[in-house]
Amino acid sequence: ICSYLEVEGFANALSEVLDLSNDVMCTHEASIDKQKRINDSTGLSAIKNLSIEKYEPIGEERFIRYAAFMSEFKEYVLSKPLKTVVKLNYLKSCLLGEAYDLIKHYTHGSQLTDALAQLEQSYNKAEFIVAEVYRNLKGLPICTTFNQIKVCKEQVQTLKVSLATLKTLGFEQEVLSDSSIQNTFILVELEGKIPIEAYTAWVTEKEQIKKNSGSPNLESFVKFYTKMVEQQADAQYIRKQLEDVHIAQKHGRPKQKPGNTNKPKPKETASLFGTSVEENGKKKNNWKGKGNKPYCIFCEQVGHASTFCRTMKYDYDYKMNQAKKHGVCKVCLKVANHKESNCDGKYKT
Repeated sequence: ICSYLEVEGFANALSEVLDLSNDVMCTHEASIDKQKRINDSTGLSAIKNLSIEKYEPIGEERFIRYAAFMSEFKEYVLSKPLKTVVKLNYLKSCLLGEAYDLIKHYTHGSQLTDALAQLEQSYNKAEFIVAEVYRNLKGLPICTTFNQIKVCKEQVQTLKVSLATLKTLGFEQEVLSDSSIQNTFILVELEGKIPIEAYTAWVTEKEQIKKNSGSPNLESFVKFYTKMVEQQADAQYIRKQLEDVHIAQKHGRPKQKPGNTNKPKPKETASLFGTSVEENGKKKNNWKGKGNKPYCIFCEQVGHASTFCRTMKYDYDYKMNQAKKHGVCKVCLKVANHKESNCDGKYKT
């Protein structure tokens, strides 16, 4: 039986063990909670699959790129049911250079609104966005003829992107207005960069628009020129296909596939009694055997040529079979690439 002092000592020791265990458990739970807060703050669990392009305010089109970046951020992050600190941290992770320096000291979720306001004040400038779009339009390469169809397509691509940018960013009036002096000037400049055929057709199109109580503007010009370039590209493609067919028919052979145009033609070859014979436009004396001695395809022996065979035991059928067997001309008895009717051999059988 334990004494009172021994029981009391055991109870005190057990109490210390339980207190230590409780401290360990609390520390572990605090660590888990801290890790969860870190995950929430970085947004790894909620927005880990997003791939918004990072924004840095440098180079040309910095204001256009900011408008596109902020449009994506609002759609994929700001509108989602996430904690404000997650949104703020993700915003900071998408910024570089001066843009990041503007908001890098904002750390609390309640400061998200202030961070966005700071960025909007610095980079959301409508007049600068319009100026950048017009600068791109003024920098279009000049195309004097539809034979430069590649340049025409590049023009169309720039026009369509610029038009879509203005409309997406809410500058509908800049696209449709015909009273803006800036719009008028840029339209006149664009007219001077397109082929003369396109300009002539555009003048007629403008008159038709005015007759229908409309006004020519940037949007109508882009639609007209895009359609005309597409028609010219289709016409040139069809014309090229017809020209290829005509050339192939003219030469009496199908068009060679790309990559084989420089490949030399294989020489015509024939094998006579184990000896290789090549013909490339010139006829060869190929009835000679070993030692450059004549060989007879009928006797199948060296000593005399087939045309001088005097053996009487061979009949007509045998000689025809031997000629076919060795693949020779039935007139000159040579391995040749000509027909019997065109044979010009000195000795004929």
